[in-house]
Amino acid sequence: MQRLTSLEFDTLQFLRELVAKPGGNAFGFGVVILVSGGRDSVALLHAVAHALRDKGATFAAPMRIEVLHCNHGTRPLENAAEEAHVLDVCLALGVRCHIRHWLDRTSVVTRESRNFHDAARAWRYEEAEKVRSALLADLAQHAKAKGTHSAMRDDQAWILTAHHARDSVETMLLNLVRGAGKEGLKGIPCRDDSRFVARPFLETPYARVCDYAERMGLVWKEDSSNASDLYARNRLRHEVLPVLQALNPAYEAAFARCAAALACETKPESVASSCASQTVSGENSISLTEEDCRSTEQFAHRCLTELGARGASASHANALARSCSTNRWSNLLAHVLQARRTARPVAHRVALGHGAFALCFANAITFHGTP
Repeated sequence: MQRLTSLEFDTLQFLRELVAKPGGNAFGFGVVILVSGGRDSVALLHAVAHALRDKGATFAAPMRIEVLHCNHGTRPLENAAEEAHVLDVCLALGVRCHIRHWLDRTSVVTRESRNFHDAARAWRYEEAEKVRSALLADLAQHAKAKGTHSAMRDDQAWILTAHHARDSVETMLLNLVRGAGKEGLKGIPCRDDSRFVARPFLETPYARVCDYAERMGLVWKEDSSNASDLYARNRLRHEVLPVLQALNPAYEAAFARCAAALACETKPESVASSCASQTVSGENSISLTEEDCRSTEQFAHRCLTELGARGASASHANALARSCSTNRWSNLLAHVLQARRTARPVAHRVALGHGAFALCFANAITFHGTP
């Protein structure tokens, strides 16, 4: 079996964290992946399928993959081709595929006074929740047949979408021009525990998703409506993002940092005090103050200076830290700021490739592995 790519490894780590809660694992786990047939969702399906089939993909119980394809019926010929393609991909991967058709779309949009895209999004998540609930029930039935009687938890099955870093930037900008407050400027959440929705690619640059799809030889369908500037998101993507790319090639990471900082600013006082009370120790651990986290440059400088001062005792961690790119430092800082906002009692593990990783705490970071 081929070695996992870095994106597949990161996806595997994301899934491990998603189901890391102890207890109630006898039923197994499940994910329902929303697959449109486009590049991003096909890439996510392949990354999840390949990651879970790797011999190193150990979980407390088996994880089942199911796919949901939602046919909106707005582009009949293209929609039929997309549906057939998703079925073919799932057949090749040995994954169960559910197909849903939006037959009452006109009446729903009219009755609920929504714009089409908002109504379509709501319908997709409603259908995904139905599939997720059915998957949970099926996992419970199989466990019961094996004589297992432990309680089933809702968080043993999740809905996965292929939103990536550029999608979050687009959402932040659209919310900004519409006059949204701080909540709207936080972008798309990486996970929504209230709806059991998670987005493994959300912190992944769009270019990295494209590169994975190309290198793996994946085949996908292009949505012709994405070329139309009639939609605000498309116009922003075609006209505004190229300017941002020219001004700052790492703009996706910069926006992620801003979103994390905004979230950190709005956290309750009780969360702030909880963050401050967390302590981490060890020769690879670097304690972080609020000043250290004000910019990517300050953050990287603090880590490299501290590890360099420790000499041989932290040589591997120092070498690993020095191998980090600017984008990687931005990503690590975003995780630290996220930990401060949520006061996570445990670290957020960030894969650095080839088995190396960093643990991001609210007030510290540690590096593990070799570069």
